[in-house]
Amino acid sequence: MFYKWLENCQRRYAFIFAIFLMGFYLYVPTVSAATDFPAGMSLVAKDQKAASRGVNVRGLDITWLKLPDRLNAYGASGYDSEESIFTIYAASKSSYYCFAIDETGTIIIGDGYQHIGDFHDGIAEVDKYLPALKPGEFVTNVNKVVYGFIDKAGSEVIPLGKYDIRGEKSQEGLIMVEEKVDPGNQNPEGFRIGHIGYIDTSANLVIPMIYDDADYFYEGLAAVRDPKTGLYGFIDKTGTVIIPMQYDRVNPFSSGLSFVEKGETYGFIDQMGKMVLSVAQAQNAPLFSEGLAPIHIDDGGYGKTAYVDQEGKTVIKPMDCYGGPFYDGVAVVSWNPDESDKTGKWIYPPIYQVLIDKKGNALVPKGTYAITDNVQNGYVIAMKDPYGETMKFGVLNKDGKEVVPCKFSSITHIAKGYCVVTVGDSLRPPIGILKIPGYEEVSKEPPH
Repeated sequence: MFYKWLENCQRRYAFIFAIFLMGFYLYVPTVSAATDFPAGMSLVAKDQKAASRGVNVRGLDITWLKLPDRLNAYGASGYDSEESIFTIYAASKSSYYCFAIDETGTIIIGDGYQHIGDFHDGIAEVDKYLPALKPGEFVTNVNKVVYGFIDKAGSEVIPLGKYDIRGEKSQEGLIMVEEKVDPGNQNPEGFRIGHIGYIDTSANLVIPMIYDDADYFYEGLAAVRDPKTGLYGFIDKTGTVIIPMQYDRVNPFSSGLSFVEKGETYGFIDQMGKMVLSVAQAQNAPLFSEGLAPIHIDDGGYGKTAYVDQEGKTVIKPMDCYGGPFYDGVAVVSWNPDESDKTGKWIYPPIYQVLIDKKGNALVPKGTYAITDNVQNGYVIAMKDPYGETMKFGVLNKDGKEVVPCKFSSITHIAKGYCVVTVGDSLRPPIGILKIPGYEEVSKEPPH
């Protein structure tokens, strides 16, 4: 229901190694009984040249890591953490490992969990199987997974198994949880049915589990759906209904406004529920950011995107693309895949993204990159030649310049100026922590 147009692309690339490892681990014990990767252990290679295996990274500040030779495969993961903390997944012939490192290459969360999520509000979601799977056992029962949250010291602030966690993070101090339900209790779409509520970061239930759909809190309000009417409204952090359940579709608040749909009426409401800007036709108009919002227009095909200001004035005329919100003066847009020459042959690959400025000008050549992340502090992760043989990752700045050349097999999210990179197609690739050149932290959140 909410605006996450880049999410599938982001997660697919961010977890490229994790996906393999999760499939691999089904044939081995879930988690090693011993702590082979304890907190405080440094993974920084003593011989940096040997750890790089001859990779030419002249001009880049990379700290290469050395993982034990007994590991058959490993990789790094990260999506949108607020901290420079990165999850490492690894597997040997007999064990599966999951632990987290900081930007110095030091383990801060030891192995013992099946998954460690991204840090928000100083905590991260974790999970494991209880009881642990036996060698060769397949995952067949979702109720074996127990969830909790840990802080940066590794302490469980939300005990494993106390709640079924609905969301993957803490947002504005609250976490979505849902009722524990039988795995066979599913709706027609195949999803488990369990009403949703919210706990605080001390594991106290502060909003009862009474909604059948809900979102994170943004700007003090969260969208929830009434299970009786199927309509959406907004509540505050006490659970008080601020905007009644009356909408068919809503998006999170951003810059004080939320895009809503009610019957054939589309537009933006303020935090009192007043319609302040009507939109004649739209598939979606997710977020206002930096004074502009993308309006996605259904034209019977791929659709078009225009950008309007908070008075409804069109600032960027409709383009044959699917556009995202602005951040640091640029937006990521996905171009029309039907663009072809007179012979019907694609001029550009079927899916590609570019950066545009607030005049709608493309800042990178069309067809060059698949951009796999939102702009964060003026930087964005991109894959060059996504439909060719190269398929390598790098980092662009907000001017569209490659500040990190597209020569890496994977790059995690950028957090406080750092990311984890790998090189080559090996299951045991050279892996290191890269410091983004010229990075400056900006004290504002990227679009949600």
